[in-house]
Amino acid sequence: MLLYALPSFDKPVEVPSPLRTTFCANLDKIGGYPKQPRLIGVANGVGTGQGNSTKPGINTLYWSGDFNSVGSYLYAAPGEPSLNKLIAELWFLLETSYYDFGIANDPAFDSAPGGQDNFFDQIASGLKSAGYTDVKPFDASACFIPVISALAMDTLSPYVPADLFRDLRTNPPPSRLEAYQYDTQNDSHVTITPELAAWLLRELSQAQD
Repeated sequence: MLLYALPSFDKPVEVPSPLRTTFCANLDKIGGYPKQPRLIGVANGVGTGQGNSTKPGINTLYWSGDFNSVGSYLYAAPGEPSLNKLIAELWFLLETSYYDFGIANDPAFDSAPGGQDNFFDQIASGLKSAGYTDVKPFDASACFIPVISALAMDTLSPYVPADLFRDLRTNPPPSRLEAYQYDTQNDSHVTITPELAAWLLRELSQAQD
C-alpha cells in the first residue's frame, strides 16, 4: 500500500509515501511479524502472474466543472505513454499541473495481479455527490494489494515489473508465511471465494488439532 502518493495538488509524486516508510520502519522496530502464532495468509489475486482487466496507462477518470474552470484526467500506472507517462492532469482556472509517474522500470501497479477495488468509481461518486455533473469514470478497477505483498514475499519488489507479475506456480520465492493460498482469479479485495474458504477451514482445523 502507498507505493506512491500525491500528497497535494501542488507537490510532486512521492515514491514511496512517507506513511509507508514510517509503517515499515515501525514494524521492523517491534520485530516484524509475530513469532509465536503459525502465520498463514491468502491473496485475492492469481498466482499465474496474469494481471487484471485494467490496461496500463489507460484513462481511468475525467471530470470538469464550472465551465471547465476546474477538473482533471487520471491515468492508470505507469501513466499515459504518449504523454510522457502522465499519471494525472489537474487544472484550476488558468493554472494546470501535470504529474508524471516518475518511477523507474514503470511498474503497472493498477494492473497487477491481486485484490482489486473500484477506486476510480469511488472518486467519481464523490465528485457527483459534490455537485459536479460532467464526471466520466471509465471501466477500470485497480489493484489494491498485489499478490506478492499479500503473501509476504519479501525477496520480491512491487517496484520491479517481473516481480509484480511473477508466476508463482513454479519455484515460488520464500514467504514470511508458513502456508498461503492465492486465488483462481483477480477478485475484489477481501473477497472470500469458495476455494479460499475451503483452504482457510483446512488450515484452521489443523491449528485446533
